[in-house]
Amino acid sequence: MRFAILYTELAAYTVSCLNAASNSGFKIRVYRYPVHNEAPFALKLNPEIEVEERFQKSENQISNELNEWNPDLVLVSGWRDKEYLKSGRRLGKRVPFILGLDNPWQGGARQWMAMLYSRVFLKNSFTHCWVPGDRQVKYARKLGFDENRIHSGAYSADVTLFNSYYQENKHLKYQSFPRRFLYVGRYLGFKGTRELWDAFKEFRRCGNDSWELWCAGTGAEFDQRDQSEGIKHFGFLQPEELRKLIAETGVFILPSQKEPWGVVVQEFAAAGFPLICSEAVGAADTFLREGENGFLFKTQSVESLVGAMEKIAAISDDKLVQMGDNSHQLAQQITPETWVQTLYRFLDK
Repeated sequence: MRFAILYTELAAYTVSCLNAASNSGFKIRVYRYPVHNEAPFALKLNPEIEVEERFQKSENQISNELNEWNPDLVLVSGWRDKEYLKSGRRLGKRVPFILGLDNPWQGGARQWMAMLYSRVFLKNSFTHCWVPGDRQVKYARKLGFDENRIHSGAYSADVTLFNSYYQENKHLKYQSFPRRFLYVGRYLGFKGTRELWDAFKEFRRCGNDSWELWCAGTGAEFDQRDQSEGIKHFGFLQPEELRKLIAETGVFILPSQKEPWGVVVQEFAAAGFPLICSEAVGAADTFLREGENGFLFKTQSVESLVGAMEKIAAISDDKLVQMGDNSHQLAQQITPETWVQTLYRFLDK
């Protein structure tokens, strides 16, 4: 089977899915945008996977190459790249031409315009829609895709890697649970890092000075990072480099103001972390069960985030380990293998 990916920026978790598809016998060609400076992942694609640089192609070149390569299915990350859309129109719905969509339906003016645009133009290009979860299914329906043309599970963590971290550290955390929160992500305003730092400082002022907050990542606001007592910064780390931090931290926090999905939630659930997420985090719908493996808090509310931290601090170490075990189990719902199974479902239709 020939599988073409017309993508923007590849991430390590996408690579784990592509490698799984390659290992299952798919012949894969990837067109990609350059790796972003704020997330400079070292990507380890199977050598059999062909990689083409999107911006090294002249107008019509991708469309011509794909038509000649004759894929059995094509996945496109969004609809903004006109050259990518042109490829779909040229294939003429002879094969599944799949829209990858991760934005949830929020009902803003731009989404209503997109809905009208879709019914006129997008449906002339795409045959199916692939989304991460339930929040995006509603948007896919608004865009005019029939129920049987929409599939979930579009994103998966490298579950094998993060499961291995869980196995390595489970017994150590039973002996002594690390009283350290962990944030892994970009240093940008919409990621909620400022609220996180403010909340943590208030949390410590309330008598929780045995806890620390460790942060890994980079971004435009890294130079303005809060370096108050108890807060440590480690810069950007590759997934394999997170091993030491995972062994020495206990609870994962994602405080985003806007987060359509957030694969990082599944990653740290697989690694056995209790979770704290803002209500904006789409992946929390799948991987967080209130009180069982973590807590939600009101988006952009420092007070609500402090409350979630205090709930964690009031729980015994044994219970926190059990919450981490619950996270680990929930993380197994979506894997690179289930991702490949969905590819076959597209082919069946």
